[in-house]
Amino acid sequence: MRRVPERKNLTAGAILPYSSEDMYRLILPLVLVGCGSTADVGVQPTVDPAAAIEASAAIQLDGLIALAEQPETALPFAEQCLGVSKLQEDETTLHRRLDGTCGADAAQRITGHLEHYEGPDGLWLIGSDFQILDGDTLVFGLDGAVEVTSSGSLWLVDVAAATCGTPSWSCDDGVLALDLSYTVFPASGFPDDYDTTVSGTVATERNSM
Repeated sequence: MRRVPERKNLTAGAILPYSSEDMYRLILPLVLVGCGSTADVGVQPTVDPAAAIEASAAIQLDGLIALAEQPETALPFAEQCLGVSKLQEDETTLHRRLDGTCGADAAQRITGHLEHYEGPDGLWLIGSDFQILDGDTLVFGLDGAVEVTSSGSLWLVDVAAATCGTPSWSCDDGVLALDLSYTVFPASGFPDDYDTTVSGTVATERNSM
């Protein structure tokens, strides 16, 4: 009989997937503006380029939007292991629940569930300790929500989740804790061309580099 892999808790009871001693927080400001006279500059803090690289990878927006729009396409599902239940469907709204259907002996296991909603007021994806495992290896996890709404010509994206396995962040690099708000300004080539601002907090595990 195949050994059932130990279940990984993405959030460990809170939004952070690891203890405060092991995390590295990055506060991402929305806008930086300065003016006035030149002030005396004291000792400058040491800049850690690894932290900037991690932050840049963590906040990439394309993969998060693709995940919220089409989770079946964006995620590495084995087709036979995915069950879809329609909770609501009409001319303007589609609300579905996605569950794993394969047992413990399957090559791929899916635990937890996703809820996906598309409607006239926007779309969202909620993961309830959702995990995809290939054998004993976690390849995707989501515990939290990604929400996309419109405001006039702008798109607003809010992310509050622990996650890994997105196009820009492998589960091999640990689990991300994200609390981010994006404002997307469409350009002439939208959706491939746009400007965006982001604010919020990223917590990552620090790997040896």
